[in-house]
Amino acid sequence: MRPENDQGLRYYYHSTQRIASFLTVACVLCFVAYSLYMYIIVQRDIVVLAHHVTSGGETLESIIISSILGTLLSALPAVLLLHFFSFPIRLKAVATLPSFVILGMLTGMRMNGINEPDIHMPVVLVILMMLISIATCLVTLTLRENHAEHHTLPHYLGSNALILGIGICFSMIVSNHDRELHDQLYVERLMRYGDIHEALDAATDNTVQNRNITAMHALALSLEGRLADELFSQPGLTGSESLVPDTTLASRLYQAPHMVARHIHATVMPGARIATSRFLEKAVGKRLQTIADTIQARHPSPDIQPLADYYLCSLLLDRRLGKFVTELPRFYTVSDTMPRHYREAYILAQRRHVNVGQVLEDEEITTAITDFLQIMSKNASDPCQQRKTCLDMYGGTYWAYYFFTKQQY
Repeated sequence: MRPENDQGLRYYYHSTQRIASFLTVACVLCFVAYSLYMYIIVQRDIVVLAHHVTSGGETLESIIISSILGTLLSALPAVLLLHFFSFPIRLKAVATLPSFVILGMLTGMRMNGINEPDIHMPVVLVILMMLISIATCLVTLTLRENHAEHHTLPHYLGSNALILGIGICFSMIVSNHDRELHDQLYVERLMRYGDIHEALDAATDNTVQNRNITAMHALALSLEGRLADELFSQPGLTGSESLVPDTTLASRLYQAPHMVARHIHATVMPGARIATSRFLEKAVGKRLQTIADTIQARHPSPDIQPLADYYLCSLLLDRRLGKFVTELPRFYTVSDTMPRHYREAYILAQRRHVNVGQVLEDEEITTAITDFLQIMSKNASDPCQQRKTCLDMYGGTYWAYYFFTKQQY
């Protein structure tokens, strides 16, 4: 009950003020802590991408800077509302609702149909949350505290905690849950920081594959000298485009196209499409001319191996077996010491009566492809069983890719 004497009134007033001040600070701190959790842990790469996009691709990647800026921007409405308006103590947390809307917008980036970032949230949800925030603020500004009620802190915690919970649920719902985009940015970030083994594990474990993930997987394999031995163990390959990431603003965040370009010594202009075997063919020609010039000038010969493997693998991905067997001797001696996928493709070309200059003898590969083709022939009347049996026994081989992967141009 409200005290009647002056001393009691003063105590009541100071006690209420302390509770109001505590809840004001507590609400802001709770929002800041939750905001940093969302920015740094749950939506780390999305927040960095949002910062990168809103700056037009000019800023460098920094999760700390992005998180601090995002938190300050999100918390600013709550601080201003609490400073300039007198909210009922039991509804102090209402002032944080607009901040949760901003937090949801910054962590709710999507990718539109052309694979470009889109930072707009679902319009209906934004309008709904804004209407709830405005209506609640208007109602609370007209309310007065009932001084006949108890004025202990626990009395006010429940309503404020409920409001904060509503804001948290809203921001969770509208934040980005696109697993493919999260995985893509995560793998690209690992590659940029040089965590090749972790990037390989992350790319291999992904059930959802896209062009950037397969490109980073190929780059990691190439850096370890295993591209032509293990490339076709990666799901999601759909042609030579799988070797090189796209050049959208999202991909340029972690410089994925530039990482590949530097590795294969190719010149890539912003927005250029470099993921074709024909482009790599031209790049090989330029690189060979550079090598000839450096040899003539008595300089050490630059390494063409990464580019050569990218080029040969791009031919395999595009199923250009005739071109492959023609180009292979330029970079490798045709023998059983070649990388595994080259031997698989070469012997497959022999079986398909492609004109090869030299016959390759490899007992292990020959036995395996003979068994593979027999399984295909045996199950020809049941395509589903044929596919399942072949992939179960020979998944990861070039033959499995050649016969059972749909090409996308």
